[in-house]
Amino acid sequence: MLTCGMDKPNTQPILWVDTNTDRNTPYKGCLVFNTQLMRSETKRKKETMEKQIKEVIDLSSQKKATFLCSWNGKEVVQIHTYETLITEYEKSNLFDPLEGWFVDGETKTFEDLINILSSKEDYCDIAYNNDNMTITRIK
Repeated sequence: MLTCGMDKPNTQPILWVDTNTDRNTPYKGCLVFNTQLMRSETKRKKETMEKQIKEVIDLSSQKKATFLCSWNGKEVVQIHTYETLITEYEKSNLFDPLEGWFVDGETKTFEDLINILSSKEDYCDIAYNNDNMTITRIK
């Protein structure tokens, strides 16, 4: 008999396969299949989220241009200033001068894009895409 349920301590969807063929007695033995992440991976992801967001993120007093950045759809979503982008990604290909960002009818480097977006609030809420990254000025 197959039964679906939640593993209460870890709130993971799991699937029980009862090995008991006598339906008049409770489960004698069963095989349990976790249908999603391993418990350790789920715990790690939960701990990471708890570390990252502990309070409201208020950007109203932020004076510098601030960007919502996402990679691979929304697999990774971060909020950055130009300085935090450099700190986090300067050794990646993000600042590669050969990468092309299409801005106002021209292809620009990422650094050019950031300078353009930072120069005017007119560029707020416009998403720019290149390869697997999307960046939007939000403040």
